[in-house]
Amino acid sequence: MINNWLYAFMLITFIFIAPTCMFDAPTGQTEVNLPASQDTRTGRFTLMALGDNSVSDIEKLAHNYNLMIASDDVKPEAIQAFRSKNPGAPVFCYFNTSDIDGDSPWASYRRTWNDTNPHEDWFHHDVSGARVKIYYPKYKNRCAFDTGNPGLRDYLAARVLEIFKTGLYDGVQLDNVSTDYPFYDRLVGNWISSVPVDLTPEEWTSDEVGMLRVIKKQAIAAGFSNKTIIFNHMRSGEPETSQAYLAEIDGANCESWMSRSVELEGRWGWKAKVEQVHEAASSGKLVNLLCVPRQPDEGEALFLFSSYLMTTEANRVFFFYATGYKAYQQVWYPFYDTNLGAPKGEYEARDGAFFRLFTKGCAVVNPDKAIHTIQLNSVYKTLSGESVNTISLNPGEGMLLLSP
Repeated sequence: MINNWLYAFMLITFIFIAPTCMFDAPTGQTEVNLPASQDTRTGRFTLMALGDNSVSDIEKLAHNYNLMIASDDVKPEAIQAFRSKNPGAPVFCYFNTSDIDGDSPWASYRRTWNDTNPHEDWFHHDVSGARVKIYYPKYKNRCAFDTGNPGLRDYLAARVLEIFKTGLYDGVQLDNVSTDYPFYDRLVGNWISSVPVDLTPEEWTSDEVGMLRVIKKQAIAAGFSNKTIIFNHMRSGEPETSQAYLAEIDGANCESWMSRSVELEGRWGWKAKVEQVHEAASSGKLVNLLCVPRQPDEGEALFLFSSYLMTTEANRVFFFYATGYKAYQQVWYPFYDTNLGAPKGEYEARDGAFFRLFTKGCAVVNPDKAIHTIQLNSVYKTLSGESVNTISLNPGEGMLLLSP
C-alpha cells in the first residue's frame, strides 16, 4: 500500500512537474525541451545517482543538470530536490534486464530475485545444467537471464510499467543490454562461470532485440508512449548490433564512451565513436555519454567535452564525466558553462585536428598522437580572453573558443 504522503507527492509531481519534462513524441524523435534558464550554455549534462544518494547530496550540487538517471532506491524526496534545482530536467529510472544477483542486499534486486528464481527456464544454463553466472568471479551468484524467454520478457516489461506507474520518472534506462556477446569460451573464469548451451552471438542479439521490442510495445499499450526507454552499452565496435537495438527504443547510454588514450582510427577509435553518436542523435535518438576516469583530470575532461561537442544534435546528446555514479562524486569544470550557441553544420577535419563551428564560437579537438597547429580562418577569443587565429593542440587536447 502507498501511504497518503507518498501518494500526494506523486500526484503533485505528475500534475505540476512531469508535463514540463515530456519529450516530443509525435515526430518519432526523442528531444528534451529545456527551459530557457539552461539554454545559456551549449553542453547538456547528466547526473548519475545510483545507490544511496540523499537529499543533502542533491542539494549540494552547485550547477544545473539536464538529465538524471537514478536507481529506484533514491528516495522520492531526493528526486524532488533534483527537480527543484533543475526545472524541466527529466528523470530516468535505472533497471537491470540482463541478470540478477542472488546475493545482493539491494531491495530492488531482492524483489527481482524472489520473482525470477522459481522460474528455471528464465536463466541460461551450461552443459551440466548449472546456471551461467556473469561478472564472475567477482560476483558468485549473478545469474544470466535468458532474454529470449517469453515469460521473462513479459516480467521485465511489467516491472518497467510499475516504474512508470509511480509517476516519479520520465523514462527508464535498461542496464547491461550489451552489444558485445558476453559468452565466449575465452571469458570463462574471468567474466562468466561457463558457456550457455546452444547459444550463438546471432541468437543473443535476436533475443535482446526481442526483449526491447516487447518492453517498448507493452509500454505503449499501457499508455506510456510519452516515456523514454534507453539501453546501456551502445558501442562503436558493434555498430550493426547497436543499430538493431536503437531501432526498437528511444536511445542509449555509451558507458565508458571515451578516454584521453583513445586511438584516432579503428572501430573503437575516436572517429568511430563520434560518428556513431552523431548518427544516432541525427536519427532522433537520445544518447548519453558516460566517461568514467580512475581519477578526474581537467585536461582530459576538456578533451572529452570538446569531443562531445562534435556529436551534439538538437539537444539530444548528454555528457557525463566523473569517477562514479553518485551525486557527491560529480566534478563541475568552469568550461562546462561556456555558451558557444548552436552548431552551424557538421564537424570537419582541419589541419590534423577536428573543428566544429557554432553560432557563438567553435570547438577544436586533437585526438591524434601528434601536435597539430590549426588555422581558424577567423579571430576568436580563448576562455581566458586572448585573441587568436591560430592554435596548437597537443595529443589529447581540446579547446573552446568564443567569437569576438
